[in-house]
Amino acid sequence: MSTKRISRSLGDNMSVDRWSRVVDAIQGVWQSETSDGVSVGKSGRLTHWSAFGKSGDRIEIPPCSYNYMAIVAVNPNMSDPNGTSELKMVPVQANEKYLTILAENGYFYAEGTFVNIEDVQGE
Repeated sequence: MSTKRISRSLGDNMSVDRWSRVVDAIQGVWQSETSDGVSVGKSGRLTHWSAFGKSGDRIEIPPCSYNYMAIVAVNPNMSDPNGTSELKMVPVQANEKYLTILAENGYFYAEGTFVNIEDVQGE
């Protein structure tokens, strides 16, 4: 299995400030942070969350009614001028409210995006 790498500049573009501007641009609601410091933004039925942490951290995430995959950048190499890290997908189970991310002796940046499904009344 090959590991894809992302540059530090891409990680910088995923910062809280950047996402808050995106949410504002589509007239969504920036909900600031969960109790664990996870940033959450919503626009209509779209929900986006992101978090920085260290291996083994348990983070609180907004629940989703179905399974989806979160994107996680792990173990950034701060001595590398390109700031590379490993990119992996982490499954998030339906209605999950907490996620523990392992980053083998390092830190991580994680984010997830999902669309809230309409109920029978269209809400």
